[in-house]
Amino acid sequence: MELSGIEFFGYITKTSQSWAGSIDEATYRINTKGFDKYILNRPALEGVSDKKRAKYLKHMLVWRPVVCRLMKPSVWKKTEEGLWEIKFTDYKAKENLECIYFTPSIPQTLQDVSRSIQGLNQNQRKDLADVMREFNGTKTNNKEIQDFLKNQYWYGQSPLKQIPAETIKAAVK
Repeated sequence: MELSGIEFFGYITKTSQSWAGSIDEATYRINTKGFDKYILNRPALEGVSDKKRAKYLKHMLVWRPVVCRLMKPSVWKKTEEGLWEIKFTDYKAKENLECIYFTPSIPQTLQDVSRSIQGLNQNQRKDLADVMREFNGTKTNNKEIQDFLKNQYWYGQSPLKQIPAETIKAAVK
């Protein structure tokens, strides 16, 4: 589950201090609606026919990965129009503006969890279910997965879409 795809875009503001000093006033807006819809429905590998999918699934567990978005700095706000907005006044840029999408190999469909639990014992299945719960934002206090979670960029962020409860339950059956 440590394998993750990353989609990234940003705007460099940090270097402005060297040529412009502080920014008197600025408003930045990002429209992520179209990309959010696209990435939530994108398979792990694009352009693979249904016929060839079975071949790829022998080597990968998750066909439809979960998605989490991380925006930096953390002060972006959602507008009534559904845009992400950040406003600055008398701002000295300390970090660039970033929007990062993570697609870790955590199952979110019943088919993916079915492949993922093959060969796992009951304790490992519980750990997988707890990782899925943590991805959704539910604290599990599972000590077995804490080191893993600490190393995940998505940990503590809000997923674009929650892993369905039925998928989590299927992990421990």
